Amino acid sequence: EGEAPAEPSAKLGNQTKDAAHNALATECAEPRTSTDGSAGASPSTWVCGFFAVIIFLAIALPWFIYVLRHTPGAMQLWKTEVFREGATSLERDPFYSYVSLFGVMAPWVAFFIAGGIGWLASPRTNLARSAAVMFTFVPVIIMSCFKDKNERYLVPMVVPAAILAATAIAPLFRPRELWNRAERALFVIQCVIIGGMAIGLPLVGVISKNGFGGTWWSPITALIFAAILIPLAVASIVMARKHTAALVGGTMLLMLAAHAMFLEGYRQTAEGRSEIKPLVDRLRELTPTAHVYYTEHRDPPRPPPADLQIYLNRTVRAIPNTVRPPADDHVIVFYQRDGEPIPEIAGYRMIANHITPKRAWHAFVPLARRTSR
Repeated sequence: EGEAPAEPSAKLGNQTKDAAHNALATECAEPRTSTDGSAGASPSTWVCGFFAVIIFLAIALPWFIYVLRHTPGAMQLWKTEVFREGATSLERDPFYSYVSLFGVMAPWVAFFIAGGIGWLASPRTNLARSAAVMFTFVPVIIMSCFKDKNERYLVPMVVPAAILAATAIAPLFRPRELWNRAERALFVIQCVIIGGMAIGLPLVGVISKNGFGGTWWSPITALIFAAILIPLAVASIVMARKHTAALVGGTMLLMLAAHAMFLEGYRQTAEGRSEIKPLVDRLRELTPTAHVYYTEHRDPPRPPPADLQIYLNRTVRAIPNTVRPPADDHVIVFYQRDGEPIPEIAGYRMIANHITPKRAWHAFVPLARRTSR
């Protein structure tokens, strides 16, 4: 819902994930050879795994215990944060939402898939590839079981996914005569991908709607992008016939150019703009020096949205909707979710609001206060 990070009790997630990653890395010790000569987990490997779990618990548990002892309602807060029941009025995201990971890996998706197939063919022969697969897909599978599935949650998985893709790129740096049929096919597929992106991205951007009656890019902008991408793709493909590095370098440059193109178009869309900024602009006009407070029907309220504080360039404090701030010069921003009643505050008048299909924000000032305009 575009809400700011929660209070310290909700920050434990990052620390727990870091501890889990460290524990898993410790467990990924090089496989030992058993007494009968077969590769497998020796007793020392299991001992390492046991101590990895102990280290994980030693890092994570003290924070849980501290928060439980010092934060009222911490258990209910964790339940809400993890299962998201009652946290939002939005429907449950589909289980398959994180299939978008393959889109996140563009234009390296062919190498990413090839790396995964290579691991399936021989999962025990390449420890780095096995670790990359675990770090990529285990979190995705776990996160798919919960209600909210945001693409930004995939960002930590990009690093191991890139390593997995690199395991498929590395063999292409061998002499061409040593390539097998799959590696030759992968080379051709990658050339097709970068050629298709160079031609397709400008076309997609010029026909995709931005939510305001226009398109992501104007025809002139699309032509400029095409004039940059197409020569880059052609040069990469031609040079790659002799040097694999040209294919990798060209893909990287194409990715950077496509990223800049995406941001240029995305910032013009409804999804790329802050929903609350129109209200903030109005508050800056009407209450340029007022103290700002944030509340909602839920008690206690969530922390204020980050973009509210960023665009106001002021500290915004969350308060229960029954509490009235002590400062004379203040404004209360009331957040209304879809399905909730329009808020009213006794002794206050509404000076501005911004309504979207799923939520609304209303700004109130004391009746005795006069606004700048």
